[in-house]
Amino acid sequence: MYFQKECRKGRVLGPVFLWSPERIFIKKYEIFTYPWTKSCHSLSIFGIFVRIGFSLRKKGIEQKRDLGHLAFSDKRDQNGRVNETDYQQLAAIAFETTPNALLLTDAKGNILLVNQAFCELTGYAKEEIVGKNPRILSSGRHDPKFYKKMWAELTQKGNWQGEIWNRRKTGELFLEYITIRSVIDENGEVLFYSAAFIDYTEQKKYQEKITYHAYHDYLTGLPNRLLFQKRVEEQIERAKAENTRLAILFLDLDGFKYVNDTYGHEMGDRLIQAVAKRLHRHFFEHVTVSRMSGDEFNILLPNLISSAEAEEAAADIVRLLQKPFSIEGVKIQVSTSIGISVFPEDGEELKDLLARADYSMYQAKGRGLERYGKSL
Repeated sequence: MYFQKECRKGRVLGPVFLWSPERIFIKKYEIFTYPWTKSCHSLSIFGIFVRIGFSLRKKGIEQKRDLGHLAFSDKRDQNGRVNETDYQQLAAIAFETTPNALLLTDAKGNILLVNQAFCELTGYAKEEIVGKNPRILSSGRHDPKFYKKMWAELTQKGNWQGEIWNRRKTGELFLEYITIRSVIDENGEVLFYSAAFIDYTEQKKYQEKITYHAYHDYLTGLPNRLLFQKRVEEQIERAKAENTRLAILFLDLDGFKYVNDTYGHEMGDRLIQAVAKRLHRHFFEHVTVSRMSGDEFNILLPNLISSAEAEEAAADIVRLLQKPFSIEGVKIQVSTSIGISVFPEDGEELKDLLARADYSMYQAKGRGLERYGKSL
């Protein structure tokens, strides 16, 4: 809601910001009170001072709660309000000491004001940046469509927030999380743009690391069970829409227990990594190779025309793993048994396809080493 008619006019002190969740308005008066329980912020650009007030209803009587008690001066008027000089000093302190980078531009995007946090984050001194356009920070990582969409939302809603890659004075890239607001007059004309942002680079890296480990095997870096199942479900929906097939290959290494017992678990881990690397390099990117657990791997083959393609892929894998692995100077020979399930012949749901592939793998293993096929 825009705070216009409901606000009571006070003494004229110059241009003042009126803040709402949607827009910031410039009015020619200061706010003392208004009828509902909301916060009201006002900022004079030219005086550079901040008035922050809260209007509360208590027993049907409006009361003004002023933050004047935070002033470092004891000079107050007869109503207990801090004088305007102290407000200007308080605003300057708040602006300079906030940990978030702040800047104010004119309607054309020319920078009018930045704080110390902005300088520390970007590496630019105030005298180097004032008068420049924020494009000086551009990283080149976003295409014109990104900025076009950002400005369209800013124009329509009066604010925009999100992640932007920018460049420090040193040339180092950093990711910022930024909130931009337009400051308009009573006629809807943009007068200024204000922005606040933080360096989000490390948080983003940590977030991506957590997400990566949630969906990838710690030993091989391959997709784990969760990611594999997610991709199978996605491909099932696609196969239904395009009337194609997909296959799941369930691989179990033959002779892996012998390697663990003879050479130790560390050598066994190295063998698993070598097998994973060989399998991953063998297939194109659209094929998902996943380690499920221990010496078991699953492979998703999407967009098949016939189930014969899955059997051809299984035969290729058997031949691929026949070549000995050389680990720390030791030649290790393993083989594999492979079970196959095909959508939609062997099931139309994830659990049915996984169960069928698992069952067919054990059937193949029962027929001898280096076997593959669908369940009978």
